Amino acid sequence: MAFSLHILPQDRLAVVRYGPAITGLDVVHAAEGVLTHEAWEPTYNVAVDWRDVRHLVLEPEHVTQLRETTRHLRDHLGPGRTAALIRRDADEVAAAVLLLRAWRHPDRARRIFRNVAAAEAWLGLTPGLLRLPTEPMPQETGP
Repeated sequence: MAFSLHILPQDRLAVVRYGPAITGLDVVHAAEGVLTHEAWEPTYNVAVDWRDVRHLVLEPEHVTQLRETTRHLRDHLGPGRTAALIRRDADEVAAAVLLLRAWRHPDRARRIFRNVAAAEAWLGLTPGLLRLPTEPMPQETGP
């Protein structure tokens, strides 16, 4: 599994969880998946969970495609917050920064977190909503 996508309308939240091995194209497809999902609203918050990623292949053309995709879908993104959850290694930080560029909008705040509780608080979520990557999300809407 490269990534999973969960839209939680009751929490006004989209959650993307990446698997252990991903490429820059997976980041592109995840952004497309969220922004074109029938349950997505532009003001929803987003949590992107990088904690399970162990291997990332990022090619220059992936960055270009991500930029083009987000430019094309910019009308699907509005004010809100986007949080990236990471462990501590430099690759994850670089990947999270790349992802946060995909969620750029003049009215959208973006931050990187190592602490799940802090991310939940910043996103205004019920504590415990962002469970470990292997646990299912409550009341999720499939892709």
